[in-house]
Amino acid sequence: KTETIRSFLAPLAHRRRPLESITLNNCEIRDNGAEEIKLFFETNPHALPRKISFEGNMLGDEGFEYIGEIINHSSSAFEELSLLHNRMRGGEGFRVLGAALARQERTLKMLSIGPSCDIIPMFPRGLILFAKEFLSNPNIFPEKVIFTGIRVDLDAFRILGNVLSSRTSASPIELLDMRHASFTRNGFLAFINALEGSPGQTPKVLHISKNEPEHITTIFAISDIVRKPNCSLEKFWMRSLSLDDDSVAHIANSLSKNEKILEFTVNTDEISITGWDHVANALCDTTTIASTYTSNHTLVDFGGWQRPTKISWCLELNKNP
Repeated sequence: KTETIRSFLAPLAHRRRPLESITLNNCEIRDNGAEEIKLFFETNPHALPRKISFEGNMLGDEGFEYIGEIINHSSSAFEELSLLHNRMRGGEGFRVLGAALARQERTLKMLSIGPSCDIIPMFPRGLILFAKEFLSNPNIFPEKVIFTGIRVDLDAFRILGNVLSSRTSASPIELLDMRHASFTRNGFLAFINALEGSPGQTPKVLHISKNEPEHITTIFAISDIVRKPNCSLEKFWMRSLSLDDDSVAHIANSLSKNEKILEFTVNTDEISITGWDHVANALCDTTTIASTYTSNHTLVDFGGWQRPTKISWCLELNKNP
């Protein structure tokens, strides 16, 4: 209720310094509650905390607009925003939120957005509107982004890839988590193609499990990025991706030329002895002394838990040389 929100926020008006964080998770806050919070921080911008979490509430697109306006009143110290498990559908509110973040003087450190599990996933238009706000200022895109349960179509993925590839920052974003995004093979390929000319802007951690892209073309696409010398990818998670021997051979060849990637987590149930031999050669090619020296010495996890002892031994050696 708005009266409860007013009572909760009232003491903050008398603080000389803002709180580190405000957490109002699972409080059944609706759009009118978000408006009440916005009105408070318009009057008391000094009280806005560095971190805000409104997870598990009932915020719709209008509520997202109010959150965007709250951010507009924030200082440069505002760092983290979590809006997971709300009821937005990704319309105008998502665009307003993106516009507010894109106008900040400093990059947001963490942004988490995702719909409630009991409603239809957010429409792709929302992510398109959100991402477009950063095309003119891609370096301000949040450092860590979690978009879980957001339906991502080809156009949304392409625009997101264009935003990241347009960055001129010395460092890529830290995390892009798009689990349960309902995207297709073509959507993911559009994202990778957009990054192909700027592999140094590939997210350090890319988590795309619980989606359904076709495995051969998908693994070839990610392999081509991993093969590039300046690829910034360090951890790749896609547990729903099953690898056969051909795709393993392709990724193993790329991993043998990569000096940054630490984890490559996929489904290894279908890998045969031949496929595991490809991985072993990437980790420790004993053909010559030179080939052993140039093998991959950074990878510490491949596949998950079920793997041959030889592979585990090589990975452990990389972890503790």
